[in-house]
Parts: sequence; structure tokens; C-alpha cells
Amino acid sequence: MLDIYIDIMDFPTWRQKWQNSILMTIILKRLSESQTYGREVVEYTQQLLGSEIKIPTVYSMLKRLNEGDYIETIGEKSKAPETRGTRRKYYELTSSGKQYLTDVRQVLGKSMEIIEMVMKE
Repeated sequence: MLDIYIDIMDFPTWRQKWQNSILMTIILKRLSESQTYGREVVEYTQQLLGSEIKIPTVYSMLKRLNEGDYIETIGEKSKAPETRGTRRKYYELTSSGKQYLTDVRQVLGKSMEIIEMVMKE
């Protein structure tokens, strides 16, 4: 007999994991276009997801992606007036990040049909 274990989680936990996955994918997508600094990534994610995405949330995700070798800091460039004297950190996608984004795109592409089916009344 095939023993299948299904981890049923409560909705708030599922929603949080989904939101984190979407945020991570959006950040990787943005960095696949060109290297950029954190504040621009924040503005990009807020434009797509709305202002409910808080600045510390995006920077926390950038830190986790950097620690996970999906993105890397490529250096700090000139001081920007809005940073109060600190230097901007610029980020770019690593090869691991590119592969992860490719894998996610494949899964999301296959999931679109399922999502459309579930959303039909």
C-alpha cells in the first residue's frame, strides 16, 4: 500500500508561505532584468503588490536571498541623498537565482490551468 503523507496547514500559514514565495519570485524577476539597489526593488514590489508590502519585508527577503546564494551584493556605490550618508547596495542574480527563477516559471506556467479551473464558479 502506498503511504502518502499530506501536510495540511492552516490557511494563515499557507497564505504567508504563498506571499513569501510570490515576493521572492518578483524580486528575482526584477533582478533578472538588471542589477539594481534595494530601494528600487522595494518600489517595484510595491507597484506590483500594493503598499501593504513593507520596506523591511523586502529588505529581509533580499538578505535571505543573498544568504541563500540566489542573489549577490555587487558592491556599494556612491552615496544617495535619500540614504542619509550610507552607500547603496546593488544586487544581481546569481546562476542559482537564475535557475530557481526558471524552475518557478515552469511550475507557475503549469499551475495556471489549475488556478483557472479552481477559480471558475
